[in-house]
Order: sequence, then C-alpha cells, then structure tokens
Amino acid sequence: MRSSFAKSIYVGAAVLGLAGLSAVTTTTASAKSYATAGAYTALADKSQNVTVTGTNAIYSKPGTVKGAKVVASKATVKKLAASKKSSDTFYAYGTKTTNRGSVYYKIVTMDKKYRGYVYAGKTAGTFTAGIKAAETTTAATTPARTTGYYLKDVSKNTLWTAPKNTDINAKKVSLYGAAKTDPFTVDKAATKTKEGSLY
Repeated sequence: MRSSFAKSIYVGAAVLGLAGLSAVTTTTASAKSYATAGAYTALADKSQNVTVTGTNAIYSKPGTVKGAKVVASKATVKKLAASKKSSDTFYAYGTKTTNRGSVYYKIVTMDKKYRGYVYAGKTAGTFTAGIKAAETTTAATTPARTTGYYLKDVSKNTLWTAPKNTDINAKKVSLYGAAKTDPFTVDKAATKTKEGSLY
C-alpha cells in the first residue's frame, strides 16, 4: 500500500528445418491447453502500490490465455525488481482470474513505461507470486522550524502533490504567478523508499 499525503505538497530536497518443426509442434500442443480468463475487476482499494518479485513476466493478457503477448520478459522484470528508482515501482489497479484458478493483476509502472498482467498466485486478494505490496515512502522527521521557507527558483524548483513516482496520481503543482518571496510552511516530510531522497 502507498503512503498517502493527499493534502500535502512536497518539494525535493536534495527483449527451418527440424528446429522449425519442433516449434510448430510446441505451438500446436500449447494451443490445446489455453486457459480462459474471467471478467476484469477493478480493485476496490485504489492505493495498491507494488513491486515485482522478478519471478514472473508481464503479459498483455493473463499469461496462459490465448493471444497473450510478453510486455516485459522475466529478465526485464528481474531488473525492475532490483531497481532503486521509484519510477520502476508498480501500481496494481485490476485483476482477472482464469478458469484454472490463477490470479493475475493488471499493473503499471509509475512512469507508465510497462503496463500489463502479472501472475500473483491462486488466491484472489493476496499476492503470493509475481508482486508484493510496497510502501513507496516512509515518514521523515519534520524540521524544528516549519515556517519561513522560500523556493530558491520558482522556474526550477518543482512542487508535487506527492513525491514524484511514489503515487500514480502524483502531479506537479502549478507555480504560475508564484514569486521567490512567497513563503511556504512545512507540515510533513517523507523519504522516498527506493532512492532515500527527502521531500
């Protein structure tokens, strides 16, 4: 689950021949064992931040369903699992279960680069494979002085509704009309889990 700072604003501190015949045989055999997927269900909890475990590829459809294409190979997913970038954290927002009881979650990276289905086990509502819940930020100590802060350069220093790439809905705050003499108050502080940067 993600940390929620809905009412706060943050600013950054710091993939012919016998081989061909073999391939055809494999395709034909697998075609007989396609699974079918149930209806798509949006997650009731809108704050499912997750990281991939590196064990399962991401597909355009549940992986065992006919027509499923690889969106991110196991090798790519393994790299994403080890990444120290918040942009490689995922947001889970929907699910499908196949007729074999396999549960797949629809996920997307915070930077929207990878989006698709990943196998997550046999029990709906839990993650026992493929992905695991993630806290994208941790609470940090609020400075002793909370008032009288100013942006050094309003054209370069960016304010966010949540630390960048820690919330799928994080957006830049418009600084149109703001001046460097406008004071700001600090009411919360947070550290990005992957990078360790303070906001």
